[in-house]
Amino acid sequence: MSDLNGIFVSLTTGSSTWAGTDDHLYLDVAGTVGGREFALAVDDFDDFEEGTVVPYSIGPGAAVFGGREPDTAADQLERMTICQPNVTHVSLRKQGDRTHAGDDYWELAEVVVYLIAPGEPTRVFVSTGTARLGNEYGHRVYLAEVGHGGSYFDARIPREGVADCEPRE
Repeated sequence: MSDLNGIFVSLTTGSSTWAGTDDHLYLDVAGTVGGREFALAVDDFDDFEEGTVVPYSIGPGAAVFGGREPDTAADQLERMTICQPNVTHVSLRKQGDRTHAGDDYWELAEVVVYLIAPGEPTRVFVSTGTARLGNEYGHRVYLAEVGHGGSYFDARIPREGVADCEPRE
């Protein structure tokens, strides 16, 4: 079975003044067989402060990496079928609001995401540069898949064949 059972995230906030945020951040994993957003929120922890590197582990497959476990993410991973070989998009999104005054931007320095499924090679997605996320810049950044040498994959979605995962009952 190729169901995603672990996600490890290493999230680096920029080090410039005011680079951090208290707003919510979400990791989105989607493909041709399932997908969803996962809130990267940890109770009683200031996650996205300037100059910090914070590791997150979601689900039992990522426990070996250590890191903080977001409050609701593991439960949400267990509720969904997300077929790891069929993942086509991984992105990071910052929650904004409807005003410039109420929305502080957040500066992404780097994000690395490992997608783990039993019996499958771990897939790695990375940011392709730094980014500011906020009302005036946009709220989402898409990640690129990389191989062991660090080069980007040229992924194309095939239009034939049957998915490797079965629906949850």
